[in-house]
Amino acid sequence: MHIVHQTVIGENGHPAAAIIPWSVFLKIQSLLDDGEATPEELEAIREAAADRKAGNTDAFTVLEDLKAELSYMHTGSLSINPKTSRPLD
Repeated sequence: MHIVHQTVIGENGHPAAAIIPWSVFLKIQSLLDDGEATPEELEAIREAAADRKAGNTDAFTVLEDLKAELSYMHTGSLSINPKTSRPLD
């Protein structure tokens, strides 16, 4: 299961929460409550929990990347900082 989400970054610069569409939340809740999740979906949930517990920040979206993605979605263009090769704020 691929879940489109936004990552909330905490004061320490690490992912603190994920924002998902309400419809996706309801689907996950239903799958877990009804025991109807596929083995792949359950594995994805276990992997996400393990990544968070282990502090695996590579499994999460970096705030600057999220800003660039949202900016691109809004404007249709992506601005890159030539010094850092990172998206501009």
